[in-house]
Amino acid sequence: MTAPNQPARPAILIVDDEYGLGEMLRDVLVDVGYEVSLAINGRRALAQLQDRTFDVVLTDVMMPVMGGAELAQALRADPRHRHVRILFMTSLLSVAPSEDGLYDAILEKPFTPEHLLATLDAVRGLTPDA
Repeated sequence: MTAPNQPARPAILIVDDEYGLGEMLRDVLVDVGYEVSLAINGRRALAQLQDRTFDVVLTDVMMPVMGGAELAQALRADPRHRHVRILFMTSLLSVAPSEDGLYDAILEKPFTPEHLLATLDAVRGLTPDA
């Protein structure tokens, strides 16, 4: 719980069917001050988004049940979540540039924790102590 005079920590939802990767990313982000939740696919992410909002959704592109592009389309169509910054994680080089604003940045797998943090900072100036 945040103290009354302190701003809430930025919240990030990590969506990836590779649970180990999600946990590793969560550990990196929590260590630098983010609030982090995990979901194993887009459908589970949307369920979490019914109860709360996030500053950033960091999602894999290719997942069973619902992939990252479908999740991003659902978020962009929902007025409650249009403000959410969406970062795609992928090892596919064929992801098209986001001319329609579907996502805000792409992290090509594999990426380093430093690259992740720099991308978060660039996308929104989102820092845990801002």
